[in-house]
Amino acid sequence: MCSSPDVGPAPVRRPGTAERRLEAAFRDHGDAVYAYVRYRIGNAAAEEIVADTYVAAWRRLDRLTDPLLSWLLGTARKLVGNELRRQRRSGELRRRLAAERKPPLGEPPVDDQLRIAIDSLRPHDQDVLIMTYWYDLEPGQAAAALGCSPVAYRVRLHRARERLRAVLERRDRQGER
Repeated sequence: MCSSPDVGPAPVRRPGTAERRLEAAFRDHGDAVYAYVRYRIGNAAAEEIVADTYVAAWRRLDRLTDPLLSWLLGTARKLVGNELRRQRRSGELRRRLAAERKPPLGEPPVDDQLRIAIDSLRPHDQDVLIMTYWYDLEPGQAAAALGCSPVAYRVRLHRARERLRAVLERRDRQGER
């Protein structure tokens, strides 16, 4: 029997191994994924997006490597983007966010002025700051969650910090603090 060096035998999956790994991922990271989705989109679609995130993880579980949090957050981020585009098209985004936006579970305490400043940034900047400071992801993990290279992540983080600093300084000058 000839075998190609590129093709190995199909992996043998023990019954329940994938299920246990998915359950562990949900147990370990479910609150963080839900908190991120809820922060970005509000309560209305958060559970559905988190469920879709774990369905995607289930489908790819054999190919996913640890740590799973960055992959889960990256997938949730893409699903949130899809949902936001859908809401924008239907004209419901602003009404829904204003009515339902609440701090996510497990969110670090942030004063109101900082929250307002972060919320005034573009979603792109919000995401890089959230992945870095709230979820304390390593640069490689945050880059994976954001779907970019570590170098691009560092550039995005630098720019997001500068934009946040500018917003806070502008608010200080205007006496809003």
